[in-house]
Amino acid sequence: DLRGEIERHRDWEVVAHFKRLAQIDVVAELAIQNDDSALVDRAEAVRRYETERFRLAMRRLRTVIQARALTGTP
Repeated sequence: DLRGEIERHRDWEVVAHFKRLAQIDVVAELAIQNDDSALVDRAEAVRRYETERFRLAMRRLRTVIQARALTGTP
């Protein structure tokens, strides 16, 4: 594998994010089918939380990449 640790971590984060979103979508769809508005609301809240978690993770990775670029660290 020629990718560095940052690329592997980024790839892992992207895959984990979309897996989580798919799981949340399944829960939300089941909640809609069962007319469970509380669960639909909770699924939407969890989706927002996961999206924010992903954004922060990507921001941290960008910060590490920029810091390494400035210091010349691979």
